[in-house]
Amino acid sequence: MTGKSPCGCHEASLERLSQGFAFHSAQLAILIFVSAALDSGRPAIAASPPGDVVGKVSVGYQGWFACTSDGSPINAWWHWSPNSQTPSSTNIGIYSWPDMRQYARGFQTAFANLSNGQPATLFSSYDQQVVDTHFRWMQENEIDTAALQRFSPFGGEGPTRNGMTLKVRSAAETYQRKFYIMYDISGWDSFATQIKTDWTNYMLAQINITNSPAYAMQNGKPVVCIWGMGFTDRPGDAATCTEVINWFKAQGCYVIGGVPTWWRDSISDSKTNFLSVYTNFHMISPLWWADSTTPPARTGIGPTSIRATSRIATAMALIISRASCPVIAGKRPRPDGCTETSCGTRSST
Repeated sequence: MTGKSPCGCHEASLERLSQGFAFHSAQLAILIFVSAALDSGRPAIAASPPGDVVGKVSVGYQGWFACTSDGSPINAWWHWSPNSQTPSSTNIGIYSWPDMRQYARGFQTAFANLSNGQPATLFSSYDQQVVDTHFRWMQENEIDTAALQRFSPFGGEGPTRNGMTLKVRSAAETYQRKFYIMYDISGWDSFATQIKTDWTNYMLAQINITNSPAYAMQNGKPVVCIWGMGFTDRPGDAATCTEVINWFKAQGCYVIGGVPTWWRDSISDSKTNFLSVYTNFHMISPLWWADSTTPPARTGIGPTSIRATSRIATAMALIISRASCPVIAGKRPRPDGCTETSCGTRSST
């Protein structure tokens, strides 16, 4: 299972970031986006002033773990096991066990007791106390903003994802953090029309998401991210993606794109002839991916490769959860004059 998919970050924030993530992050299922103002030794001038994403530390938030009998509409071991059945030694979908000590309740698995004698329980993201705990950790460690991942809500996962949106909003308001919606178009063949329907009919008309004081704003506009455009294994041609980006802009949104690692050169994980799509975003977050099961030398995305495609070196970001290798993030002017790019690191749990 993977969590994917931004912010600008001053170097001063990186110190906070490195200090703050020596804590409970292993079960946040988050990704970190870091951007700094270095460009081949020349001072980079941001196109936008600091807001809720520019100049801030942001994380991606999946909220996709559920358990049988947890009250969630999906009512299954969602993402804890490959088949949504009870996790066991022969049916497990995670690589590390979460620290359960700060959760009020856990759900019993089919594993034997842990080595300390405690029962092998797991948390449910659908539990408001769990979400509150994660956002409290964010507050305690000076993490500013969370991007709530949202895959297609038009299938069986929809009601649970809708419920998670409300829980994240509540936690963000309680702990004075910011959040925004990050649509993920993976496997979403009808995204071109349905993403507009979801934003208009559910996010705005039904729950008034942007009216929350915790909803992230940049340049006075509500932030929306779309992750997956341009990837070779994701849907959408250049014309379709451009139309969707422009539609959100027309709604008054600040639009971030989660884009492929090799977006500049349109090779490897990027479709060809997509540069005009990438530069149409207000901000981009290129994907840098690594995990603890793959040494950096084997990923093909180590510092040398990153420098080759980004042509700059800026700041080291921490990859949490399963990941533990350094990533170099970059910022340089885009062809359209916008300098707001951010390097995202994807973590897996």
